[in-house]
Amino acid sequence: MRDVRNRKDRTSNLFVPLKDTIQLLTKFGVAMSEGTTDALEMITLNARENLQALQQDRVREESEVFREESEVFRGEVGSLHQALPR
Repeated sequence: MRDVRNRKDRTSNLFVPLKDTIQLLTKFGVAMSEGTTDALEMITLNARENLQALQQDRVREESEVFREESEVFRGEVGSLHQALPR
């Protein structure tokens, strides 16, 4: 989970310079077509959606590994418990 959060922060930070550049260009009167700004917004949105999908996949995979390891551990503990003298 920590790795996923770190990646999310790094990915979000990739778009900060782009937004800053657009704001600077606008400040100095450099007009950008609406299509350009719309395309940049779509790229940002798509990147975030892709990141969320990757995060969900990673969490699912790690949860499955944890579940499998837990089952093995429970089996081992159960075997030890049954082997104890009564």
